[in-house]
Amino acid sequence: MRRLLVPGIYIMNMLSYPKKLGLAVIFFFLPYLILIIISYRYLNDRENALLHLKQMLQENRNINALFHDISLQRGYANAFFLSGDQSFETKANIMTNLIEKDFKPLLSEEKEKRAVFTKLQEQYRTITKEWNERTPQEIFQRYSQLIGTLLYEKERTGGIRTLKQTYKQSNHHLVKIIQTHLPRLNEIIALQRGLGISAASYEEIGEEGRIYASALKNGLENERKRIHHNLYSLCSDGDQACELVKKYLASLEKKIETFEALFDKTIIHSSGRVEIDPKNYFLQATEVIEEGSKMDDAMTQQLDWNYDAQLAQVHRTMTASIAIFALALIIPIYFATSFYSSFMRALGKLLAVAEAIKQGNFDIEIGRWETKDELSTVAKTFRRMLNEIREKIAFLKSYRRALDASSIVSRTDAKGTITHVNSHFVELYGFSPQEAIGHTYDIIKDPETSSEIYKQVWERILDKKIWHGIFKNKKKSGTVCYVESTIVPILDEKGKICEFVCASHDITEIMEQKEMAIHRIYTDTLTGLPNRMKLLKMLRSLSSPVIVLVDIDHFAQINDFYGYEMGDALLLKVTERLREHLLPDEFALFHTYADEFVILGNEERSQELKTSQFAHELHALLTQSSYEINGFAINIEVTIGMVDWKRVEGTEKLKPEEMVAFSDMALKRAKEEKRDYLVIKNIASIKSRIEHNITYTEKLKKAITEERIVPYVQKIERNGGNTHDKYECLIRMIEPNGSVTSPGAFLEIAKTSKLYPNLTRIMIEKSFAFFSQREDEFSINLSIDDIADTTTYNFIFDALEHFEVAGRVIFEILESEGIENFDTMHRFIKAAKSLGCRIAIDDFGTGYSNFAYMLELDVDYIKIDGSLIKNIDSDKNSRIVVEAIVEFAKKLDIETIAEFVHSKAVYDMVVSLGVDYCQGYYLDEPHSIG
Repeated sequence: MRRLLVPGIYIMNMLSYPKKLGLAVIFFFLPYLILIIISYRYLNDRENALLHLKQMLQENRNINALFHDISLQRGYANAFFLSGDQSFETKANIMTNLIEKDFKPLLSEEKEKRAVFTKLQEQYRTITKEWNERTPQEIFQRYSQLIGTLLYEKERTGGIRTLKQTYKQSNHHLVKIIQTHLPRLNEIIALQRGLGISAASYEEIGEEGRIYASALKNGLENERKRIHHNLYSLCSDGDQACELVKKYLASLEKKIETFEALFDKTIIHSSGRVEIDPKNYFLQATEVIEEGSKMDDAMTQQLDWNYDAQLAQVHRTMTASIAIFALALIIPIYFATSFYSSFMRALGKLLAVAEAIKQGNFDIEIGRWETKDELSTVAKTFRRMLNEIREKIAFLKSYRRALDASSIVSRTDAKGTITHVNSHFVELYGFSPQEAIGHTYDIIKDPETSSEIYKQVWERILDKKIWHGIFKNKKKSGTVCYVESTIVPILDEKGKICEFVCASHDITEIMEQKEMAIHRIYTDTLTGLPNRMKLLKMLRSLSSPVIVLVDIDHFAQINDFYGYEMGDALLLKVTERLREHLLPDEFALFHTYADEFVILGNEERSQELKTSQFAHELHALLTQSSYEINGFAINIEVTIGMVDWKRVEGTEKLKPEEMVAFSDMALKRAKEEKRDYLVIKNIASIKSRIEHNITYTEKLKKAITEERIVPYVQKIERNGGNTHDKYECLIRMIEPNGSVTSPGAFLEIAKTSKLYPNLTRIMIEKSFAFFSQREDEFSINLSIDDIADTTTYNFIFDALEHFEVAGRVIFEILESEGIENFDTMHRFIKAAKSLGCRIAIDDFGTGYSNFAYMLELDVDYIKIDGSLIKNIDSDKNSRIVVEAIVEFAKKLDIETIAEFVHSKAVYDMVVSLGVDYCQGYYLDEPHSIG
């Protein structure tokens, strides 16, 4: 938290208190300003949206009038052409003027819409001019095309999408009725009216006509269902228009039923000969259409009232918000001004006192304080501070005398030139004050000390930080001494370095004893070679060493046969031979154990070292000639393990102890394989993999023992249907801390460690037990290993019998696994389906996708793989493949399931392609059954 405040504190530290206060006020009022802007934008957007919806509603009224009149004129004209009744012609002619008036408000719309309705007007006029030039069927068809365009425009201008997205309006169900389904219903009635008049004029109707009549009847039933569906949604949302729609819909349905009875009797169920009174038939159909138009007008008026009420509410909210914001601003402004006056008056007094202290006047007194806030506390603190400063000045003078008496003290200016040395400095180094002052510390600097050390010291103290450490220096006599020093930068009132003070203590005797002790720690007492501790220390400074372990075979037998003294002498002889042949600037030799030597080579310094060749030559050096000891010729055999760490990946992550341990693995493996030498290049990766597998296997065993292997379920949702959804059972491992691990982390290890059958049986038992208490259908995954394993195979069928879930379980089998074991899978499927189980092929589309095998396997479901589904809304190739799979499945009465449906866009695309079920995070996330 403190780090997050650093930038803000830095900015505040750069400003005076009036500016800080002003900035704080600005930021205090900023949220109010943002809130005002957001509220205004919100209310203004809502007002504009409602005005836009009212405008669309008016446009819908205009289109409704035009649609109604054109549809009626089409009916009159068709009746006249087919029956010859002049009264129909008169009515049709009267409608022409009405339709021209209907076009006028629509031609005053925006440019794009005006162009559409201008074109429709031209088409309409062309139709009326051609009444006597075309057949009745052609005229009727052209009218129908014109009405179809009007229906499209009516739906397009309805703004249902805008309505859904505008402040959670529920009226979109009402809009769908009047914009889409009611007009379609009226058009179907009008088409039935035209069909009946046509049949009456010819006094007969053929087979095609009856098929067309049945299609119109089905279409009418579909639109009635959609109206009822939207009415149900409308009432579920508690919309006040619910009862109004019910009332008009009841009246409309009575007229529809009366007309449909006539239509069924005279058209659909006619024997071929039609006997209809054209005027009565026309009248009944028109009454249905007129009733639908009344319902349209009433619901449109209801919508208009709703929008007016919402606009009034928006305006009231705007007025109330302005009043609240004004009051919220006035009160903070008043108190901010009062605070500023009080704070600045008190602060001025404190600044006057601070300025006096800055000038060195520590005798100033702080008088009576008027305020009772924190600044009053600061004033009291100033009083105590002045008293403490007076005391500390006296103490500092005493401390200076004490430091001078007990330490080797020297001072330099900011450039490092010595300006003062005390008597202890003169006594240690032998330089008089006159010889030291005016020079730098170069007069006592040890030439063997790296210049990098002095560079680091200067970088730290020039950064105004204290340096503490040990220097190796040179006296005037040339002898070496060690001092433990502390260098302190001294700053002036502006924070700039004005000098450095160095206080030191002579630790020469202690350092000499330490060096002797370190030598004993890092040296083997027998051979005088560096020991294991020295090896580990050197490894820390090497980037890519070559480690060679040399072990004298059967050295214990040599000790037993010749005695330990001869054994020690042999080790010295081996040491001598190695020293004679190994160049010291390329190799370092170590004696780590009784019979083991280590040769350490740096690849960057050795001359084109070839590991195998070097190991061969080293083995020959140590074994081809005997060792003469006290008149005895002793021959030895050695085993060499070698690792060139430059060629091993991940070296930088290893500790020196691990590098030596892994190198010892090469030596042990050489002994196991009875080889003279062995060079290893990939120990780290092997070791890491072994450790991981061992660790995770034990972790999985413990999870099985503690019953932490559990099934999760994810819903498989039916697209567009009312049937029950299904669930897929998915394996999960619960960690001891309660976290959940997915199967990708442990299934492969389970297969390798032969724990996989246990996991399958746990999933079957727990999933069957859970769903045996429910009525849902569910699926569970099986691999070909499960099916081929006799124990698991029997366990599955015993569980099916025990839990009695065969009629509701679906076994999902991975496609690519099953294809290679067709006979095994076929036997399992046949046995499972005989009990009522169903079969799904999982991940279809990623493996062999062999349609022929699907035919022979007699599966019930195909689960389309997620790799084809997840980008189907943007990937054309995925859509093509999925379309092919769906078409193939439908022809075989196989249902399809889309996996990985993770967004609305993917869901809509999958549904549009005719997939039967969807599964994915957009619909449901996997969850515990507990």
